[in-house]
Amino acid sequence: MTPIILDCHVHAWPDALVQRNVEMIKSLSGITPAYDGSISSLEKCMEKCGTSRSLVNNIVLKPELMRKANDWTAKAVAASKGRDIELLGMGWLIAGAQESVEEAERCANELGFKAFKMHHSHMKILPEDPKNFEIYEKISQLGLPVLFHCGRNPYARDSSTQYCTPDKFEPVLSSFDRMKVILGHFAGFEDDPEDARQVLSNHRNAVADTAIDFSEKPYKEVVDFIRSLGVSRFVFGSDFPIHDPAHTIDWLKKSLDQDEFDSITNSNFKGLFRASA
Repeated sequence: MTPIILDCHVHAWPDALVQRNVEMIKSLSGITPAYDGSISSLEKCMEKCGTSRSLVNNIVLKPELMRKANDWTAKAVAASKGRDIELLGMGWLIAGAQESVEEAERCANELGFKAFKMHHSHMKILPEDPKNFEIYEKISQLGLPVLFHCGRNPYARDSSTQYCTPDKFEPVLSSFDRMKVILGHFAGFEDDPEDARQVLSNHRNAVADTAIDFSEKPYKEVVDFIRSLGVSRFVFGSDFPIHDPAHTIDWLKKSLDQDEFDSITNSNFKGLFRASA
């Protein structure tokens, strides 16, 4: 039997915010999300794609909203327990915010979350800024993986405003080598392929997820990228609701051997996350 698919990169938000968030994404980035980001649309998507577990986070930009956002995620996770389609908690932490230190501990120890998500570009702060160091140290102590947005920010295409290109993570991965890191979006491969390859080659404490848009481009060079580094360095991530996970799953099935597909969509996840997937 083919192993179940596990997704490490999912965003969702309350129904009351669906329309506002979708319109904001369209206006700021020009991207039309594949889904509306509601829990109901996520569950339908997971059923369609054969995804059994998804790590989900709820994005906010103000430190005072972190607890509320993560509490909402915790309720969504609790509601899915015992079902064939189950959500796992991914705590949203705001880069550079002192409040993220305490919130990381709460997410792990009180809410039972399995990972964290940080997006430095949203806060216009470099990964290597010392304001992040106490957050990284807490994440390292807790032993849970952290997913960093890696690559250019679709909401700020001007090269002078890029905070998350793969080279920016080199000093962080060196200084915090106990931190288990997922670099989102193939570690920024689309815009900076050589830097993406370099950062993953240099740091064994980092893997990359598969969250890029496969709907329009063949991305044949991605196969070479995966195999040159080894399939063990990649986990499946969809970036729901921005991308349709079905496109990524279809591409992986067509482009990789079955063992490679199973590793990326299942066993690598199990090895990285402290979860009974």
